Amino acid sequence: MKQVDDIFPAYFNAPIGPCSSLRRFYRNRETMKKYGYDWSWYSLDYLYSESGNDSPIDFSKGQDVRAKLKQYIKRSRFLSVLFNLRTRHRDHQLVKSYMKLGRKPDIVVFHENNCAEYFLKHNPNSGATKVLLWHQDDGIRMKMELQSYPKLQGGLFAKWLRKRACHIDHSVDGIVHISHIANDCFRQENPDISQSKLWSFHNGIDDSPIVQREKVTKFKYNLCTTGTVCHRKGQYLIVEALGMLTESVRSKIHVSIIGTGNDLSTLVNRVAELGISENITFCGVIPNSEVHNYLCGCDIYILMSNSEGLPISIIEGMRAGLGVISTPVAGIPEMVGTDNGLLIEPDANQLANVLQNIDHYDWEQLGKNSRKKFEEEYTFTHMLASYCDVLDKLTAR
Repeated sequence: MKQVDDIFPAYFNAPIGPCSSLRRFYRNRETMKKYGYDWSWYSLDYLYSESGNDSPIDFSKGQDVRAKLKQYIKRSRFLSVLFNLRTRHRDHQLVKSYMKLGRKPDIVVFHENNCAEYFLKHNPNSGATKVLLWHQDDGIRMKMELQSYPKLQGGLFAKWLRKRACHIDHSVDGIVHISHIANDCFRQENPDISQSKLWSFHNGIDDSPIVQREKVTKFKYNLCTTGTVCHRKGQYLIVEALGMLTESVRSKIHVSIIGTGNDLSTLVNRVAELGISENITFCGVIPNSEVHNYLCGCDIYILMSNSEGLPISIIEGMRAGLGVISTPVAGIPEMVGTDNGLLIEPDANQLANVLQNIDHYDWEQLGKNSRKKFEEEYTFTHMLASYCDVLDKLTAR
């Protein structure tokens, strides 16, 4: 039995994609043992625990204050640098605490650079423990991080971040991308990194049958989007597009926005300005165990991100049997095609055009095709088998 330690500097119950995958691995530890791997996790709220909680923390508390602070930080290069250095220090402390336990795993897994950086520098078992790094992006180094802090673009700190990321990528024993497109992009951008240590496979989620339930509203088309409410996820594009529609078309459409985030209060104010409050419901955080039932009461899943890896949220929409409207970024074209949805640029005008002609699409058939694609490619059973296959190859070296 080989030991795998997974270190992730976020709260175990945070309502974000990587944490939801972490919880799935936790719940399937016994299955992983059948593959020969004893899996443990270390996060901000737990170092090592045999208990787990699948109920998300209420991140809505204090959200407005945190949102305003985050926006203030983003507008200043100096504060953006300080915030990133503070986060780096916090992440290093997590790994330092983990290393005090004296564990000697066969494999240690990271999902971002700060923790990997400290472990690579201070690991006393260098060579004996394999280091695997997940890249939850589109294959372009530091793109997503620097989009989150635009004031860092073009500065010396951004150059240092890229240089550090390059060093980490060269130093780890394996890199996993969550889409084949991202992996191919990374290979092209980094031909000097050994291609033999690069792998890719799709995210996956637990299977649940489609629940027959009433629609969430009386509108003809119930759209839903889930995820952190922020510029990158594109909820503002949905709001702007709705504001462009003719009244007759808008009267058919309702959008549920599930989640919270730094841009929530700004988005709520914009909806009020446009006079479309009847067409949009801000649902806040919904427990993972309830998201599937909610989606089953919708007609269409929508995600207008401008940057992604392979979003769990779209997989959830596919599992619920929904046609998908999304953008052709990162691995999304591997999930959404003409058979199960529409891909448009992250642009409010293009989205408005689709919504204006919403009656022209067979959403029921697109949803059936989504469900079929989910069953064939995106269940957690598929993901777990692929992950363990990578671990086999990594430990065989």
